[in-house]
Amino acid sequence: MLRFVVVGGGPTGVELAAELEEFIKETFSSYYPPEIIADASIVLVQKDRELVPHFGPRVRQQSLRTLEKKGVTVMLGSTVKEVGVSYIVSDKNVKIFAETVIWVAGVKPAELKFDGKVAQSPDGRLIVNQYLQLENYRNIFALGDFASFAQKNRKNVFVPLPALAQVAEKQARAVAKNIQLAVAGKALRAFRYRHAGNLISLGQWMAVGEMLNFTFSGRLTWWVWRTIYLSKLISWRKKVRVAIDWTMNLFSPRDISEL
Repeated sequence: MLRFVVVGGGPTGVELAAELEEFIKETFSSYYPPEIIADASIVLVQKDRELVPHFGPRVRQQSLRTLEKKGVTVMLGSTVKEVGVSYIVSDKNVKIFAETVIWVAGVKPAELKFDGKVAQSPDGRLIVNQYLQLENYRNIFALGDFASFAQKNRKNVFVPLPALAQVAEKQARAVAKNIQLAVAGKALRAFRYRHAGNLISLGQWMAVGEMLNFTFSGRLTWWVWRTIYLSKLISWRKKVRVAIDWTMNLFSPRDISEL
């Protein structure tokens, strides 16, 4: 009952596993006896041979080392072919009993029906052109996890953009601008994605990031990670409330009470 399985070794899965481990080992240790805490375990299942495959090699290695040091069991090169009541089964027929299974391995987009043919990627995303339009429906745009947009990488090979928030955010701005241009009868602008770098949290006071071919980690990186997320909040009122709450959490244990 105290085994937690996280399926998916992308940024969400890695951050979730790290935070969950700290939540059990540090926060719950003040409320439950040691033998119960010692019985808790976390298993992270990843289909690829490395964690966070869209990140650089140093970030992938650091993520794996940190999780294993925390005591998380990482199963690389494995997929889940069955999720049952209180268990999962891997593609290697390994059965793991667990009461809590958290799926962060990604999902397929909802299926839309069109009168004509629409090009789709193998995972069901809609293939778009350089303006983020559907080829056969120029008045329809797609973006984010719903769109499959291929762009040349450093090896001059076309690869689809990853399903990341910063990709969707930049595509949203591009689509809004192209709709504005289309209404005005002007030429559309081709979308070009410029990566702003990666940051991933590995628990409190530990994060790793990469930007402009530089990789950095530690307390300062974790602080930058929090600051960036804080800046994404829309209203100043929410920013101030969250900043105060986070500051209080730095000097006191997490409060798990609920009114």
